[in-house]
Amino acid sequence: MEIDMEGYEGDSKKPVIILIHGMGMDRWIWEDPSRSRILGGSLPVSILVTREPSKKDYGYSDTHPRAPFPGITTGPPPRSLKTIFHDLRAEDYPVITWSQKRPVGPLEAAASELSGIVPVAKKLSLNGIILIGHSRGGLIARRYLTENDGMIKGLITISTPHSGSSIARLAEYISPIISAISPFLKTNASSSRLGTASKRVMDFLSSPGVRELLPDSGLFKDIPDQKLKGVFCMTVGGTSPSLVRVYRWKWETLREDSLIRWILAPEKIFSLPDILERIMPEALIPREIRPGFGDGLVTAESSKISWCDNHYTFPCNHAEILFNRRVRKTVLSAVSSMY
Repeated sequence: MEIDMEGYEGDSKKPVIILIHGMGMDRWIWEDPSRSRILGGSLPVSILVTREPSKKDYGYSDTHPRAPFPGITTGPPPRSLKTIFHDLRAEDYPVITWSQKRPVGPLEAAASELSGIVPVAKKLSLNGIILIGHSRGGLIARRYLTENDGMIKGLITISTPHSGSSIARLAEYISPIISAISPFLKTNASSSRLGTASKRVMDFLSSPGVRELLPDSGLFKDIPDQKLKGVFCMTVGGTSPSLVRVYRWKWETLREDSLIRWILAPEKIFSLPDILERIMPEALIPREIRPGFGDGLVTAESSKISWCDNHYTFPCNHAEILFNRRVRKTVLSAVSSMY
């Protein structure tokens, strides 16, 4: 089986780390996040980690500034994004990651690929293997552990829905909407791109991988919920649900004598999935999107395995948690404690 894999040899006296990406992602989410895209390749992952735009001060004038009006924005992305992949390499750990052939396919297919990665990993270290999975990647690791050969020393999951995610159920309502509007898109270049993006989103939302993550899915019955002897386990979850924030620009003015100070300021229009709180009945709002309870896709509660050795929560959304320095420091500390 040909696998798109990347490895770093590192110090063979240290355990080798296998990084497992989440659904719809690829190995670039670890190595070079600027190249990774979400929702079937429709959007760059950086859209999930933007910050609020800064105000633009045009100084004092008695007339309206002749400045281009920037319109709508999601905010500037970070200048660079680093993950635990970069931290591990800096500490000379052997590291392997790969792009799953069917990133939105059944979990079993990805677990089978992991079985092909492990023999390669064994050649890089004399000190065992540590599995680190983000989102569904943590479930892939747990599925592989049912066939543990004794070489796995640790399991670290980051924003993994160990009890499923009810957000997956929203796809049942969103997919028909996208399907209904797609035929009415015009055929010019711009709308053609929109149509392609819509189809990708629809394919993603209706994929077997998404349906498997429903809390009542049989997937969770097939993964044993018990601690494995000799395997250290740490889980990490997030509590900030805002994933995408959309701003519009507006002029603010301050008068001083005959002059006016012109400031272009951002105003948040809405954020996703927070906006769902405005249109859904209170009783139906998923905990995944409630501030303090979830990261936008996974609840803090679901991100924890009952039998894990350590669990931590951070004020991050589902993507930010991969790049947050405190999270990365916590994960690196756990790795270093395993040998």
